[in-house]
Amino acid sequence: MRNYLCSTLAGIFFLTGCASRQAQSLADSADEWGEGKQQQDGSTVYKRTFEVPASHWKPNDVTNYFADLEYTKLHIAEANGGKYMHVLLSAEDTSEWDIKNEARREMTVRRDDKKRISQMSLSLGNFHYIDLDGDGKLDLFFDHVSHQSFIMTKDKLLRVAPKRTKDQDVQVSLEGKVAFKFQNGEWVQQGTR
Repeated sequence: MRNYLCSTLAGIFFLTGCASRQAQSLADSADEWGEGKQQQDGSTVYKRTFEVPASHWKPNDVTNYFADLEYTKLHIAEANGGKYMHVLLSAEDTSEWDIKNEARREMTVRRDDKKRISQMSLSLGNFHYIDLDGDGKLDLFFDHVSHQSFIMTKDKLLRVAPKRTKDQDVQVSLEGKVAFKFQNGEWVQQGTR
């Protein structure tokens, strides 16, 4: 659990850019960040350890972690024995849901019974990206400002009709005449209407 949380926090720092500080400012705060480790590429990596309060809700097997970082607020939720993880970074209060919060950074990971990633989504401000099968490729993209949706077919990014359903593996063309279903890692045209 501890290693899992540490790797999660490392990913979060990547998303926010919090870890990318100039060497001089880090040297000035050496007590807080500890001694840096020189890398082969000439950069220096600094690490900081801190405790994160956690609360566990037993009926649904959900553990929540909250932390105020230097510039953002962090909320991590784990559920179902690690099969579901949600990470939220926001400059705002993380208790309020605001889809149009441009400072928001969000990642959700779902795992199968063998703990392999089965689905992943990433939200950066007003944009939401989804990997429907956990293969590392973005399959679905939403722009919450212009209310446009796109799917990545074999050869192009295709705009589709926006929808508000949980059934994300079925999409319809913008004019409503062609349906696409996500099967075996790709969007397959299901026919015309």
